[in-house]
Amino acid sequence: MHGFFYRMYEKVFFRDMSIATGSLTAFAGLIAMVALILWNREVLYGSGNALVYLHYKIFMGVDYYARWQYIFLLPFSGVVCMGVNYVFSRILVYSHRTLAQMLMICAALFQYLLLFAIYLLIQINIF
Repeated sequence: MHGFFYRMYEKVFFRDMSIATGSLTAFAGLIAMVALILWNREVLYGSGNALVYLHYKIFMGVDYYARWQYIFLLPFSGVVCMGVNYVFSRILVYSHRTLAQMLMICAALFQYLLLFAIYLLIQINIF
């Protein structure tokens, strides 16, 4: 049974290059997010305080902070978005190929938007 699903995935889903590129770049963005957090874990936790800034407003300053583990909610939301888009893209690949392509490309764009947000959160916590 495993071979059947693998062949269907290989034949149908990776035949279209925009779907394949979208899913692979979304996965690369997820790995980059986790690597960025782990690379800067000393900034987030090394100072001895267990709280990190999670939201910053220009007029008010920092208005939301939590324990440093909550920064992992961003990659988790990326995984949820990627999983939902993947499932719907697999369902729609036969009937609406363009919509399936757009779902996977949007998943990749969302991953890189979250990667930029994590970068900015780390920059806020440095200063």
